[in-house]
Amino acid sequence: MASLSAADKRTKLLELFHESSDNEELLSYSCGTFHKLQELEKSAPKLKGIGNDALESQDEDPEFYHCTIFDRQSVKDVLQSLVDDGLVTVEKIGTSNYYWSFPSAVQQSKKGKLQVLRDEFQRLEKANAELEANIQRALNGREDNDQRQELMAKLLEAEAEDRALQQELQKYSDSDPTLLEGQKKYSKIAKDAANRWTGKFDHEK
Repeated sequence: MASLSAADKRTKLLELFHESSDNEELLSYSCGTFHKLQELEKSAPKLKGIGNDALESQDEDPEFYHCTIFDRQSVKDVLQSLVDDGLVTVEKIGTSNYYWSFPSAVQQSKKGKLQVLRDEFQRLEKANAELEANIQRALNGREDNDQRQELMAKLLEAEAEDRALQQELQKYSDSDPTLLEGQKKYSKIAKDAANRWTGKFDHEK
């Protein structure tokens, strides 16, 4: 069996939360919409294949396989990543932690994160434009090396932010492909500006 990537494991575990409560096999592990960690540690490997990749290729006894510490740790790690991202909710009730996730809540969480990324994109777009203008003035003028070094440092910093933001936007490309395309365009602007500035700076050393 092919190993699952971290992203695939997250998707499959969310599917388990969102599947219909009339799934008899799933109900045999949990109390419907709400799940305990121990229940997920049993159901996720069997129903979604979230477990230790090394053991998946071995002919282990099913009951032994689905209860190994490797499976438990894998499910626990994936679950915690979903909680950290706000895609799964956890609350302590009595002495136990209960986990749940509703498709509508997940969609709302994604919308909130997407708005944050939109705001950051607009800020970076403005910063790119300002840097472009500053670089153009520097190329046309006779600024000293200290100012050139400062501009270059700012440009490199903006490029690093741009790369990080583009990686985040990639996660939401299905939600807003226009935003992703716009980010790619301004990434190219920043890169072209860096190349022009670096070439000019090296030429005049």
